[in-house]
Amino acid sequence: MQDARLRFFSVLLLSLTAFTGYAGSFLVFLWWLIFSERMRSLPGIRLFSGIIAMISVISVIMYIQGLNGAEYFVKMAVILLIAFYAWSEFKPGEFLDIMVWLAGSRYGFELGMVAEMSFENIRRINYDISRARIALKIKNEKQKIRNIIPVAGNITIQAVRRSSEQAGIMALRGYNHGGSLTPSFKTSAKDYSALTFSAGFLVISILLGIF
Repeated sequence: MQDARLRFFSVLLLSLTAFTGYAGSFLVFLWWLIFSERMRSLPGIRLFSGIIAMISVISVIMYIQGLNGAEYFVKMAVILLIAFYAWSEFKPGEFLDIMVWLAGSRYGFELGMVAEMSFENIRRINYDISRARIALKIKNEKQKIRNIIPVAGNITIQAVRRSSEQAGIMALRGYNHGGSLTPSFKTSAKDYSALTFSAGFLVISILLGIF
């Protein structure tokens, strides 16, 4: 989807649809098959498998406790698909455009800027993790808990330090409140179709739940 606004609302509607139950989760999965890049929108197989394994463990624990672990697994699995799709489609600056379009050049600009800085830090954390893995391989050290904990601590400290530096730079440049930005969006027929289907699937899932 080219239009970040329509993609944002589509992801929001699909997340609500997934929480309505099995039928909603199936409809979300169908939307993912139709409108996403499918396997190309997913992260590395190791990361995806690890998250699915974690969800599976939680589902089993819920089942043992007498809860509906199967439904939890299905819901979280499709929500993950949509989350990874949204992340793969995200481009720097889009969230700032969306927030300014929604909430104006003052509060919207500030919310969007915070979101953009957060996304940038997440991308840098991923880069730091990949570098740490390379360093462990060079040292012939396995990725054990005793090795991962200090690495994770160092990455966290670096992320906090970067955030502090960014805040300091903005203060030195005289930033106070809001900013000047004119958002622009490109919309295609596929974008409208994706939003229409996501809204329609939510309505269908609610009706199925009622009747």
